[in-house]
Amino acid sequence: MHYIRKGKVLSVATLREEDAEVIETVALETSDIVNRPIRELKFPKGALIGAVVRNGDVIIPGGDDVILPEDRVVIFALQSSIPKVEKALMVKLEYF
Repeated sequence: MHYIRKGKVLSVATLREEDAEVIETVALETSDIVNRPIRELKFPKGALIGAVVRNGDVIIPGGDDVILPEDRVVIFALQSSIPKVEKALMVKLEYF
């Protein structure tokens, strides 16, 4: 699955009866989800950040927590929100 998903996805588990996925990814330095408090992220409806793993420690994030580059992030997402989640995980485009 990590070959067809966008971003640096480590694993994906499908929750068939719930029409949802659990996605484990690595936060890229250039991603929209890093270096900002979670409460400021424009994360799509139908998706949530369930855990952040940093230096072997598991963090159940709150709104004031910040995802850092190279953190492992566990995301729960309904199928309908996955394209928007992927977009948030991708590299930011800089316009000059």
